[in-house]
Parts: sequence; C-alpha cells; structure tokens
Amino acid sequence: MYRQISQTSPCAAILDCLRFMVKPDLRQAHEHYINQRATRQGLKALAPSTWEPVPDLAVANLYQYFKVQEHAQIETLVCD
Repeated sequence: MYRQISQTSPCAAILDCLRFMVKPDLRQAHEHYINQRATRQGLKALAPSTWEPVPDLAVANLYQYFKVQEHAQIETLVCD
C-alpha cells in the first residue's frame, strides 16, 4: 500500500497523514491553511464548508500543494 500511495503523494503528505492518525487535532490547522489559500486564490471548490468527508490523505496533499506554491512565490519575490 505504501508504494501505491508514494507514487501519487509526496513524502511530506504521507507523514502528515500519519500524524493525523496519531493526533487528529493537527488536521484542523491544515484545513484552516487550505481554506485560507483556496479562498485567496478563488478556488471555492477547495474550501468546503465541512471537512469531515474529506480523507486525511487528500487534506495532506492539498496542504503540501499550497505549501509548495507559497514557497515558490516567496522564492520569486526574493530572487526578483
């Protein structure tokens, strides 16, 4: 199962997913961050009103996606 997941998800997302299993309250911070970034970018579909039906791995992947985007924006600002 790990091999299958590791082909579609970055290592950091898999680690986040494992953290959610051990400490479920950590997921709320990820959900909040995703909501902020999605709203700021006008991606309403990525900012659901309830996160309960969204799988942990999907939350972790979205979080990593926005983190990579944020990091790229910061690098662009610093390097320009």
